[in-house]
This record gives sequence, structure tokens and C-alpha cells, in this order.
Amino acid sequence: MKYIRNIFDIQSKYLSNNMLVLYLFISSALLSFYFSYTAVYPPKSFYYNEFEYVTKQKIPKSAEIKFKSSSYPDFHGDYFSKSIIELSLSDYSKLLKELQNDNALKESIENGNKVFERKIIGEEDRHLFIHFLKDRKTIVVNVDFT
Repeated sequence: MKYIRNIFDIQSKYLSNNMLVLYLFISSALLSFYFSYTAVYPPKSFYYNEFEYVTKQKIPKSAEIKFKSSSYPDFHGDYFSKSIIELSLSDYSKLLKELQNDNALKESIENGNKVFERKIIGEEDRHLFIHFLKDRKTIVVNVDFT
């Protein structure tokens, strides 16, 4: 610590050896807490990226996450995530039409809801789904790495 102070010619009571150690300790503790928290409770951007991974499209501006849940990855990197996203009627219709024209997605109907599944060649352990609910504004995005 003295070496750092001598290089920059710092003469301050706030940068004494003890204070530098305290600053470093507090900074590392805060960073550790932040990374741990966001690993267990991912931010909204994580779920927006999951949407883009499944659909290969940008998330609409009207998107609002109503529910989100994900597991912490295990030693093999396996995890799941689920999000319920509400869109405007026009964005919902536009997205539905674009996904119906996407040849990489397999369309089916479950309980009256349209479901699209994306299969990735060589990665059969990834299950990527997007459900369009009957209310014409809600979608459910499921990502499962097993």
C-alpha cells in the first residue's frame, strides 16, 4: 500500500494503509453480494435474452414481465427459466405472425394455446418453447437445459 501511495505521491488520511484495506474489503464484499444475488435472482434483462434466444427476434418495446422464475445452474450447467410476458395486442399479433412464418420453429396446439418449439441440431438437451395464450396479449417463454 505504501508503494501505491509513493507512486502517486498521495498524502491523505483517507488513503492510509488501514483505510485502503477497508475500501478494498468493502468493495469486494459488495461485488460478491451483487454477483451472488443476480445469480440467484436474475434481472429482467436475463429473461429478455431468453426470449431472444427462443425466438431469434428482439423483444417488443411493449413487453412487460408479469412473472419470472429460474433455477440456479447445477455443475453441468443445467437450468430452467420461465417468464410470463405481457405484450400489446399489435406486438402480440405481429410476433405470432412472424413465428408462424419461421421454418426453424415447430408449431403445435396445447390446451387451445399456440406453442412454438425451437430445436437446435446437436443440442437435443435444450428445450425451448414459447406459448401464446388465448387472451391475445400474454406469452410464456420456457427454456430448459437438461
